Amino acid sequence: MALKKSAISILIAAAISLASINAWRAIDYFTVGDFFIYWSGARYSDTFRLPIIYSKYGDRLVANYGSIVLADVDAEFSAKYRQNPPANTQTPFMYAALSKITTPNPAYDFIFYIAISFLSLAVFALALLTALNFQLSWSIILLLIIFQFYLPILNDLDTSNINCIQMALVTAAVSLLLIKNKAKYFLFGFFISLIAALKPNIIFIPIGLLLSRAMRGQKREFALELGGVAAGAATAVSVAWIYFGKLSIWLDWVRWVFHYQETSNAPPEINVSLPALLKHFVGVNISGIAAVLILAFLIYRIIKLSLSARKELSQQDDFFFDMQICALSAIVFLLVSKLVWVHYLTQALPAALMIISPAWISRQSQKATLLGLASLLLISMDFYFLSPALGKALNASGLIAIFLILSQKPYTAAIPAEK
Repeated sequence: MALKKSAISILIAAAISLASINAWRAIDYFTVGDFFIYWSGARYSDTFRLPIIYSKYGDRLVANYGSIVLADVDAEFSAKYRQNPPANTQTPFMYAALSKITTPNPAYDFIFYIAISFLSLAVFALALLTALNFQLSWSIILLLIIFQFYLPILNDLDTSNINCIQMALVTAAVSLLLIKNKAKYFLFGFFISLIAALKPNIIFIPIGLLLSRAMRGQKREFALELGGVAAGAATAVSVAWIYFGKLSIWLDWVRWVFHYQETSNAPPEINVSLPALLKHFVGVNISGIAAVLILAFLIYRIIKLSLSARKELSQQDDFFFDMQICALSAIVFLLVSKLVWVHYLTQALPAALMIISPAWISRQSQKATLLGLASLLLISMDFYFLSPALGKALNASGLIAIFLILSQKPYTAAIPAEK
C-alpha cells in the first residue's frame, strides 16, 4: 500500500512538473496566438463600437489597432500582425463578452488567459475522468498523457485558442444535469446555448441532445431544454445587439464566416476537415454534398442509439447516456465542417475517453478495446511528416472510428460482475 501511494505521489509530482513546463512554454510562445486576435477585436470594439469588423476593411482596422498596442510588448509580432491581418470570425457575443473582461494591458491579459486555459484543461479532464470512474492512479497517468502528448490540446495551448476553456464550460453545463430537479434541463439548455454563442463549434451538442430526447420520448425534458436553448440564444443575440447597436451584426458575422470558409487558404496540414480531405482525393469540390451525406449518417446513428437507449436503459443511466450523446454530437461538427483546425479536435477527447473507460471496456472484447486505443492514438499524434494528406486521413479515420465505436450501444456506468 505504501509503495502504491508513493508511486501515485511520484506520478502527481511528474504531472505537475510537466504541466508547469508546458505552461512556461506557452507563455514563452508569446508571439503566436489566437488570443491576440480575440483581444484586439474585443478592445477595438469596446473603444469604437463600430459594427464594421466583419469585412476585409474591418480586419485591417482591428489589426492596425492591435499592432499599435502590442508594439511595446512584441515589436516583431506587432509588425507581422499589421502586415497579415487575421480574419475577425469570432461571434458578436464573444467580442461583447471579452470586452468586459479584458484590460488595456495585453501582456497581463495573456498570462491570465494562459493560466485560465491550464486550469480549465485540468478541471475538464479530471471531471471527465472522475465521471467515467477511472481509478485515481489511472486518472493521473491519463492526465499526464493528455498534458504531454495529446496533439490537439498542445496545439490549442500553443496557439492560445479557447477550446480548453470552452470544454471546461461544456463540462460545467453537462454537470448541471446531475441536479435532482427538472429545472436542470432548462439550465443546461440555457448555458449550453450561451457557450455555443461564444464559439459555435459545439452547436451540435444541444441539437443532438434535443434529438435524442425526442427519440427517447422525454417530452417534458425536451420542452424544458428547448426553452433553455431558446432563452440562451435570445440572451446572446440581445447582448450583442445592445453592445454593437444593431441586430444585423449577427447577419454581418454569418456572411463573413461563410466568406472566410470559402476563401480561406488554410494549409493542408492544419485543416483536418473530412470534406476538405475528400476534395483532395476526389479532385472535385464535393464538400457541400459530402457534409450533407455525412451529417445524415451521423444523425441516423444518434437516432438509432437513442431508440436503443429507450428500450434498454434505466432512469439512473440517463446522465451517462446524455454524456454519450454530448460526446458524439461534439464529433459531428468535426466531421461535417469545411474548416477544422487541429486544436478543434480537443472536443473529441470526451468520446475518446469514454471508449477506454472501465465501464465501456468491461463490455467489449479485447480486439474492440485495442481498436478504441488505436483510434485515440490516431487523433492524438502528428502524422503529417508522412504527408499532409495522409496525416489528415489518419486523423479523420480516428474520429470516424471513435464515433462508430461509441455509437454502437448505449453507455451505462455499471460494470458487470465477474463470473
